[in-house]
Parts: sequence; structure tokens; C-alpha cells
Amino acid sequence: MSLLPKVRKIKDLETMQRVLAAARSDNDGCSYPSHYVEKNGEIVGCASVASVPVLMLWHDSKKIGPKESMQLQNTYETLIEEKGVPGYIIMCNKESPYHGHMQKFGYQPVWETDIFVKELNL
Repeated sequence: MSLLPKVRKIKDLETMQRVLAAARSDNDGCSYPSHYVEKNGEIVGCASVASVPVLMLWHDSKKIGPKESMQLQNTYETLIEEKGVPGYIIMCNKESPYHGHMQKFGYQPVWETDIFVKELNL
């Protein structure tokens, strides 16, 4: 038995459910994991590797009003649905006038976090 953790692809719903339960039991909420980490036969982590869209957007705060923003949001959601994915993650700045309304719009918070970006030299 190897002491090094191994990354394995999630291939069935049962494994997905076990991975999500393990993450929740450790007070985490990885959304739509595609892979899990196994160590000594135990699930000890997971990752969502390019398996769920992340919607990052910007609308000019003085040139796009709330009604237009909601219409645009519906367009983005349609584009995502056309890809056949089960959901998406959306970013919303704490300073945004929409931040306090996100749950009313049907979005659930994932967990308190900061988002970082790393650009690869491709």
C-alpha cells in the first residue's frame, strides 16, 4: 500500500456521493468534483478540474441597469445550459448591488473564501 495520495477520476454517482459526503464532513463544499484524492483506501480530498463553468462577468455600473443585467444573466445561463452541465459557479463582488440579493435569485453560497487566479504561460 502506497503512503502517497493518488488522484482518481470519479466515474459513477456512488463515488460522487461518497466524495461529497467526505467533503461535507470536513466542513468543505467542493462543487461538482471530477476527481478525488485517495490515501490508504480513504477519500481525503477532491478537485473539480474543468468540470463546471465559472461565470465571471462585469457590467458597467453606470451603463447597465438592473433589468438589463437580469436579461444578460438569463442569456449567460442559456449559454451554460447549452453546454449540458448541471450547474455553474458565479462570482459576485461584495461591493456589488446584487450581492445581498444572490440567494433571492436562486444562488447558494459555497463557503467563505477568496478567489485567486493563476494564468498559465500557454
